[in-house]
Amino acid sequence: MSLGSTDAYKLTMAEAGYPLREECFTYTHRRGGVALLPFDVHAEVQRLLPAADAAACDELERVGIRLSAGTRAALALPDRVRVQTLPKGAWFAPGEPVFSVIGPSALVSFLEPQLLMLAYRIQLATLALVEPARLAAEVGVVSCAQQREIVLSCLDGVRVAAPEVRVDAEGYRERVFERASALVHCVEDPARLFEIGLRAATCLEQHLLALDACKCAGITRTSHVGGARTLGLGAVGTMGHEHVQRFFSDPVAFAAMRDRVPGPVSYLLDTFDTLRSGLPAAYALMQARGISDSVRFDSGDKEAQLRAAVALARTQDLEPTLILEDGFDLEQTVKFEGLRRKLGWAAAQQLYG
Repeated sequence: MSLGSTDAYKLTMAEAGYPLREECFTYTHRRGGVALLPFDVHAEVQRLLPAADAAACDELERVGIRLSAGTRAALALPDRVRVQTLPKGAWFAPGEPVFSVIGPSALVSFLEPQLLMLAYRIQLATLALVEPARLAAEVGVVSCAQQREIVLSCLDGVRVAAPEVRVDAEGYRERVFERASALVHCVEDPARLFEIGLRAATCLEQHLLALDACKCAGITRTSHVGGARTLGLGAVGTMGHEHVQRFFSDPVAFAAMRDRVPGPVSYLLDTFDTLRSGLPAAYALMQARGISDSVRFDSGDKEAQLRAAVALARTQDLEPTLILEDGFDLEQTVKFEGLRRKLGWAAAQQLYG
C-alpha cells in the first residue's frame, strides 16, 4: 500500500507522540445490529501494510510532511504487527471487539483509515444475507470500477447472486460536485472548507473521484495525503483522539503537539470534556505561547460549545480559528454560519471539515 494512503493527521500525530511504542487499535461497530465479518482480517492487514522505504518517505515532502527517524523506523516494521480477530464468517454485535491490530504506534495508526473502509464490505455482506431483496437498490449503480469489484467479490464470498452492477463514475462525481459547490456558496470562500472523507469512502478510487469533484468546486485541501499529492491539493490535519488518549491529559497532549510539530496547531477539545477540560487547556497554551492557534469541535452540543469558545476568547483577548467537523452537511453549515454572524465572529476564523 502507498505511504500516502492515510490521513495527514496520522503522520502528524506520530511526530508528536511515541511512534515506536506498541499500541493496540480495536475495530468495533457502534450501532447497526448484528453483522457478519466476511473476510480474513489477517490477509487484509497484510495487504494494507505500507511500502515505507526511504524514497516513499521522501515523497511525502512534496505535500509538506516530513517524517522523523522514529516514524520512518516504525512504518518500516511490518513484522512487528500482530492481529487478534474473530474468524472469517463470524457474526458480531454492536460494541463487540471485532479485531485488534497491535504494533508500533505510527504503523498501526497509519492503517486505521484503510481498515475503516472495510466497514463497507461488512455492511454489504450482512445486507446480502439478512435483506437480499434490497441488494439491487443498494448496489445496482456504484461509483467506480473498484467499488464494483468489491461488490462482486464480497457477494461471491457469501454465496449470494449479485444483481446487475453498473458503474456511473460521472454521475457520482457530479453529485459530489453539486454538494461541494453548495457548501462553497454557503461559506463564500472555499478556503474555509477542507475535505476529510477518506475513511468514509468504499475504496481509494471512489475517494479520488470525490476529491477531484471537490477540487473543481474550489476546495483546495484534504486530509488524504495521497489524494493531495495526486491532485495538487494541500494535505491538512494535526490532532485526533488517539493523540490525546496517549497522554491521558488534554494539557499534556496539547503541549506535546505544540512542542513537536512546527506551524499552526489545531487542538481537539472533546476527548474528555470540551468545556471543562479541552477548551480551557487549549486557550491556556495559546496565552502562554502568545499565538492564537485553532480549536476543533467534534461531538456534543457544538452550538453551546461555539458560543462558549467565542465568549471565552473575547475575555482572554484571543482570536483562535474555530474548526467544526463531525458529519457537517449543508443544513448544519447554514445553521452555524448564521450563528457565526449572530456572534460577530470573523468568517476567516470559522472553518468546516
